Amino acid sequence: MEEKNFKSLVIEKAKEIFTAYGYKKTTMEDIAKACHKSKGLIYHHYKSKEEIFRINLNNDVNQLLFDLKEKADSQISVKNKFNYFFTTTNAWINDKTNIYNKIVIEIFSYIDVIKDDIENFHSKIINILKIILNEGIAKNNFTLDNIELTAESILQMIIGFSYIPFIQELSFNINNKADINKFINIIYYGLEKR
Repeated sequence: MEEKNFKSLVIEKAKEIFTAYGYKKTTMEDIAKACHKSKGLIYHHYKSKEEIFRINLNNDVNQLLFDLKEKADSQISVKNKFNYFFTTTNAWINDKTNIYNKIVIEIFSYIDVIKDDIENFHSKIINILKIILNEGIAKNNFTLDNIELTAESILQMIIGFSYIPFIQELSFNINNKADINKFINIIYYGLEKR
């Protein structure tokens, strides 16, 4: 098996194991068994399960960032970019929360493992949102005093929507496109220049 294919297999199987058992209970031996390879061979290519976990997480994050940046750089309207950013980020967070539900529960015990990755992701996603907001200002759609604070606030709202269903019943359906569009309109028109 080619090294590239072997590494892809390890990452893919490890994601399945992390999803099923969580980070804490997953071992390099579990990953090796899932790949039908020796633990020594896995260690030859990867230092630890932490490295494999971080690669999985970064692959997911990088795909989201690529999709968001591509849309932010496209020729569609600022409102459509804003809508895409919100719906895509919200769907991604919900999807990853479902996929990694065991890990989400234990994540605060291992936050030091991915702290730098989280900070890097946060910085990049805020920058993409600021591209959209700056375009809105340049096209005279928005009047904003503080782009950084606005971007942070919008991102925190999106993240909040992903966790609210765990805490309480919402008065709208977060998976209903019409309800989401109403919420996006509240934010968008709240930023809109008058």
